[in-house]
Formats: sequence, structure tokens, C-alpha cells
Amino acid sequence: MTTKALSSASPEVENWHELHRAAMRETERKELPFRINEAEKALARRSRELFALPREHPEERKELDHALYKLRALSF
Repeated sequence: MTTKALSSASPEVENWHELHRAAMRETERKELPFRINEAEKALARRSRELFALPREHPEERKELDHALYKLRALSF
């Protein structure tokens, strides 16, 4: 999602993006599990919201899948 699109996005969209970025940028090993957990919860919450909107937001759905994949890889 572009910065321009993100600036007009709902708080829920901005929230999962922010938390995902924070997890990906975390350098403290002790903080990493917390950051990953918070980001995963936000992704799950947004995913549930999108489930109620079939056929809407296909690009964001792809972004969510990709973000979750990266978080899972980061947690190993």
C-alpha cells in the first residue's frame, strides 16, 4: 500500500501496517516476540473485518497474507 493510500486509510488499516513495521524493525531480541504478537493480533483483527466484506479490498488481503508470512518467518 502506498503512503498516499495509507494516509487516507481507516485506523484499522493503519494500525496493522504500523504494528507490522514495528515488528519487522525490532532489533531487541527480548522485545521481538511481543512485537510479533501485537502485529499478528492486528492482522487477524483486520482479516476478520475483511471477511465481512467479500470481494472488497483484494490488494489489502494479499498484503495481509504476505505480512503474516513475514512475521511467521521472523519468529523462527
